[in-house]
Parts: sequence; C-alpha cells; structure tokens
Amino acid sequence: MLKCAPKEIMKIALLSAVLLLTGCGTSIAHLTVPLTVTSFELRAPFVFTSTGGLGGMKLEYTLTPGVYVATFEDNAGVYHRGPDGCYSSKVLAAGWVFTPASVGKENFRSDCGIYMYKNPATLPKLYIVLGTEQGMFAPKAAPAPASASVGANVISSQPQLGGATAVQGGVGVGIAMGVGAALASAERGNLMIIDPPVDREALRQALQVK
Repeated sequence: MLKCAPKEIMKIALLSAVLLLTGCGTSIAHLTVPLTVTSFELRAPFVFTSTGGLGGMKLEYTLTPGVYVATFEDNAGVYHRGPDGCYSSKVLAAGWVFTPASVGKENFRSDCGIYMYKNPATLPKLYIVLGTEQGMFAPKAAPAPASASVGANVISSQPQLGGATAVQGGVGVGIAMGVGAALASAERGNLMIIDPPVDREALRQALQVK
C-alpha cells in the first residue's frame, strides 16, 4: 500500500465521511496486467446499508449486476473492474449531512470493482475508480463558527490529520463533502479500496466464476 502525502490525506478525509473510504488511491502505474484474465459475474444487484454516525445519516449502497473482469493485480490480489458506474449510494436518512430533499435520491455513483485476494481465505473488498465520481451532494449549511472572522477558528471536534483538522477555518463537514468529489478528481484513474459496511462473505457467495 502506498503512503499518502499530507495533501492526499486531506482529500481522503473530506471524502471519507460519506464514501467510507480507507487508505490512499493506488496508481495503476504501480500495478501489472494479469497474465491470466479471470472474471466474476454478479447476477443481481448487491444491496447493503449503513446506519448511525454523522447525526443519524443512513445510506443504501448498490453494486450493479454484471461481469467483473480482472484488469490489474498486485502482490496480494487482483482488481476486477465492473460495469461503468457500478457503485452507488442513496440517502435513506439525511442526518445533519444532507437536506431533507435528498432522502430517497442517489447521492453518489462511481466506476468500481472487486478486489479478490490471492489467498482464498481472505474475503474480497470493494474499490472505486477515482475521478469517475458523480453525485448530488446536497450538504446542509454548517453551524456558524464561534468567531465572526471566518477562518479564525478550527472546529475542534474534527479528527487531527497530519497536524490539521479534517475541516478548518469554520468550514463545516457538509461543505467539505460538497467539494470532496471534485478534490478526488486530482487522483483520476487511481484505484481506491473502500470500506463500506458490506458483508464480505455474502459478497463472495454472490459472485459466480465466469
């Protein structure tokens, strides 16, 4: 796994609140094309949800049915890319992140894939292709900072990342997520393992070897 530069850590922090990401985007320049091309078929939509956190926000995630084909590999596993726009999420409960009008609507879509470990005892993970994100991101306005001078205060409740908070200068989490997808475009084409609350064993069982 590549180490993130400080500016990349900030980008990941901004995206992670909604997308549940982990780690950094992996450049395809550091991957190889598999000698043997394998594929898996997902025959029905694979749906799961997340609850709690961020003021009661609840999201429903969907993996699109189709064939997921091996495109790249590293020492530990193989990246099987799915159909275009195969990973999406929909707002089920707004919490304090989204507006009430967002409920029931898709808020995110991205090209994606399934990372299959070479060790068959290790369960698969999901990844997205950075720079392919689409979404409706409709964050609520953040609470006003304690000081009238915008930029004078740091929101102390945010986690510390590389000496800075995830959101600084009185800018709220909602606003940060509103620009998160745009920031991710700087890593266009990189592959990022994500960590949504998916039952990875159920996902493995849902995949049919082609």
